[in-house]
Amino acid sequence: MILAVASGVPLMSRGTRSQRILAAMAWESLLLFALLGCSHPSDDSGPAAWTFDPGVAGQPTLSPDDVTASLEAVYALLPTLDPDQGFAAYEQVLQRIDSTCPAVDPMYFPQLYWEDACDTGAGAHFDGWALSYISRNAVIAGETCALDSSYYGFAQVTDDAGDWNGWGELRDFECTNPSGTTHADATWRGEFRYPGAGWLDDPALSLELTGSFQSDAGGTYSAFNGGLSGVEGDAPGFWFNDLTFAEDGFQLQAMDDCPLEPDGAVTAFGVDGVAYDVVFGAPGDCDGCGDISVNGAPLGLACPDATALMAWEGRPWG
Repeated sequence: MILAVASGVPLMSRGTRSQRILAAMAWESLLLFALLGCSHPSDDSGPAAWTFDPGVAGQPTLSPDDVTASLEAVYALLPTLDPDQGFAAYEQVLQRIDSTCPAVDPMYFPQLYWEDACDTGAGAHFDGWALSYISRNAVIAGETCALDSSYYGFAQVTDDAGDWNGWGELRDFECTNPSGTTHADATWRGEFRYPGAGWLDDPALSLELTGSFQSDAGGTYSAFNGGLSGVEGDAPGFWFNDLTFAEDGFQLQAMDDCPLEPDGAVTAFGVDGVAYDVVFGAPGDCDGCGDISVNGAPLGLACPDATALMAWEGRPWG
């Protein structure tokens, strides 16, 4: 879902500054997105509600093997969603700021808040508003933080490389403590676009996703909640419910005797309009497989290869 406005209406015209800041800081309660059939509203009604109703879907046409392949496709996609690619792209367009455009409010320093609809002397066009903070390689509470950054906004910046579109929220916190344990938390909500900037160059990808990660001498841990749409294949949309992967020294509470068994659940939304629920971590299982069901009716097993979500060191982004 892209949060946009009608042609000719500046993004920054929506509400007062305080309303926009409050809306940004309350983003978690406001951002709902349509996993299927996303649209771009042209008024100020806010994000469209998620209207997919598995109760009125047709008969399932995907086999357990199809569901497995779809899960492996999204497992391969997740490690490519490096939040720092979004921040690096935004830093690039911020270099187009000059003394007159856009209007920057110093009261938010060290955060950067701008709102405007203007053209710089060099020809870049800023439209909308954004609140951001980008920090790299800082020491915070005794930990070395490779990234501690956040972005909230409804903004479009056009420069010689193309359009930066930042409609939503992007956050990343990656720190390593003195004992060598790295932990990270990331948030992707909305749509972000910029040519040539990795996942931001995908015109179909929409995100409403959070991730938590940890790595130390004992192995890695990754957990996902929320969803994304715009994935190629038989299932263009997914929703994660505490979908968790662990290896070596990290053992999931439900599967203490099998640390490689995933835990949690994921719903794959097929091109047939059917929601395929896959639940992992059944007591006694140690096969890496999840039970597939459609509206509660069993469909079989999905046994995806989750190597892509566990084979990382230092940062969880491939």
